[in-house]
Amino acid sequence: MRELIENYKAEVERLEQHSKKLAQMIKTERDIDIVNGLTARKKLIDIEKFELLTDIRSMQEYVG
Repeated sequence: MRELIENYKAEVERLEQHSKKLAQMIKTERDIDIVNGLTARKKLIDIEKFELLTDIRSMQEYVG
């Protein structure tokens, strides 16, 4: 289970980096349709990241 936790942590880091990249793109984009699409993608990535963090916390209770 520890290996799974480490894999989840790596995925959280990857998602965090992607979320930051999208945030930068949103700041510089002027087309509202593109901004809306990027914002929706960022929101989904952030939700996935927080779900993984919740799973990690739950698994760590079992591992100790």
